[in-house]
Amino acid sequence: MKIIIYPAVYIGFITIYFLLSLLPINLSSNIGYYFTSNLGRKVKKNNRVINQLEKYLNIDNKMAKTYSKRVWGNIGRNIIELLMIKSLIKQDNRFSYKTIPSKNKKGKILISAHFSNWELAGIPFLLENQKTAIVYRPFNNPYIENLMRNRRSLIYKGGCLNKHKVTAQDLIRLINDGTNIMLMCDQREFKGISIDFLGHKGYTMTVPAVIALKTKTDIIAIKVKRLKDVHYGYEFYDIKITKDSNKSDSVLNIMKNINTIYSNWILSEPDEWLWTHKRWIQKK
Repeated sequence: MKIIIYPAVYIGFITIYFLLSLLPINLSSNIGYYFTSNLGRKVKKNNRVINQLEKYLNIDNKMAKTYSKRVWGNIGRNIIELLMIKSLIKQDNRFSYKTIPSKNKKGKILISAHFSNWELAGIPFLLENQKTAIVYRPFNNPYIENLMRNRRSLIYKGGCLNKHKVTAQDLIRLINDGTNIMLMCDQREFKGISIDFLGHKGYTMTVPAVIALKTKTDIIAIKVKRLKDVHYGYEFYDIKITKDSNKSDSVLNIMKNINTIYSNWILSEPDEWLWTHKRWIQKK
């Protein structure tokens, strides 16, 4: 069935993109929001979004439903804006940030979360001519994946690396060659360690900490904040690299620090985070 479904979905996807590309980007983004905010409320996964919002933010059902609508709407905005990235990056007035971390001989580990438009987290480094590679999960549909990888590659000149294929040695080599590495490390990772996320235990990836200790490079967290329409602000956070007597303790403390920063972002603007994933350990 995939041989039929994947091309059909792609044709519908590309048709919508073509029609929206004829409109001003602000309007296209709003249409994307409207479409997915309404569609999302009808899919089964919305129950998970609402349940997690209620449980982990301790809010009532009415507020959870309000947030869930915005969560789904944000996905639509993000897709449209990434598809139109070629024109967006020519309008650098849409991206506001103070001085970015300076370039060194070694690349840095850049981390962000699925927050606001995370797809655009690498923009400041692109605009300041710092080559960056991103590690990401590919779309299941190969036709859509080719299109979206093409768009991401306009931001990440260092490469778009499949998270299922890239190795630690690949990342170390890139960093030593002066390329920054972008990682999204806010989702569940069964091969990681169990630490608090929004006050509840969840499996957390250790890659940023392990690679930072190995390469002796910096970790910079990037918060993307939607301002007005398709305008974004960026904040940069230096992650403290602890050097404990035990390497495992160092990794644990670094990742605890990262999870605390992520949690603060989410608590300040809950509807900007992607609540669709099973982030926490489920008790049986």
